[in-house]
Amino acid sequence: MLTALFCDQVFRPLLARSLCDAEEDAMERTREGHIIETAREARGGERGPSVVGVLSISTISVISLLALVWFVFFNHVA
Repeated sequence: MLTALFCDQVFRPLLARSLCDAEEDAMERTREGHIIETAREARGGERGPSVVGVLSISTISVISLLALVWFVFFNHVA
């Protein structure tokens, strides 16, 4: 109640699509006891290859850095 009142008085006059609309969109909808979500809500994250790319590049970078540290400091070849 207080949040809705605050949104109506403060945010709606300032923004075309306000933060209040986002709250209303995120409200839980149920049908026959089951929660109904859109595909975007169900995923809850980013789709696409960018996540795999970031994970791959960071993993390769860390392995390379650790290999470099090992060769410089701990590789004692007689």
